[in-house]
Order: sequence, then structure tokens, then C-alpha cells
Amino acid sequence: MPQLDQVTFNLQVIWMAFYFIVFYFLTAYFLVPQISKSLKFRKKNLNISSNTNNNNLLENDSLTVSYDNVFKKALNSSSTSINETLKSTQEWQNNVLKDLNNKNLFNANTNYIKFIHQKEYKKYIISELLK
Repeated sequence: MPQLDQVTFNLQVIWMAFYFIVFYFLTAYFLVPQISKSLKFRKKNLNISSNTNNNNLLENDSLTVSYDNVFKKALNSSSTSINETLKSTQEWQNNVLKDLNNKNLFNANTNYIKFIHQKEYKKYIISELLK
């Protein structure tokens, strides 16, 4: 095997050690500090954004509670308004019907009752005569 040749083996080990040491120093002094800076920057940004998100969540919760309160008040006021309107409409309807029956339809109602009375009386007389 050419890698284990005694003439070139020492030279290969020296070059390998040289490249390893150079690569180690380049990595240790240039690459690792850059990675460390970027990780610290990311961690700082995450902390800031998480604080902002927490504040936003608290603000959203307070807005939701205030929205619910406003909605409940509006619903209650509209419900009471609708109930009052229905009550006044029913009272108006009852008053109009009473006035209509007592004034305009009084004669028609009495004639209707007389007609039914006469009809029932005729049925009674006919049934008595047929016995």
C-alpha cells in the first residue's frame, strides 16, 4: 500500500497534522465566534419577541374581555328594548281590538249571536216535533 510506504509516511503525517492544526485554528478563532455571535443574537431576539408576544397576548386577553363586556351590554340593552316594544305592541293590539269590537263591530257581533241563537232554537224545535 502506498500510504504505508516508509518514505512517504512521515511526510503524510506531517502534512495531515499541519492541515489539521490550521483548520482547528481557523475554526476556533473565526468560525466559532461568528456562530456564537449569531446564536446570542438569535437568543436575544427570541427573548424580545417572546416578551412582545406575551405582552400582545395579555393585551389580546384584555381586549377580548372588554369586547365581551361591550357585547353583553349591547345584547342586554337590545333585549330589553325588544321586550318593551313587544309589550307595548301587545297592549296596543289589545286596545285596538277592544275598541273595534265595542264600537265598529258591535252590531255585527250582536247580529251573529242572534243568528246562531235562532238557528239553534230552530234545530231544537224541529227535534222536539220529530219525537
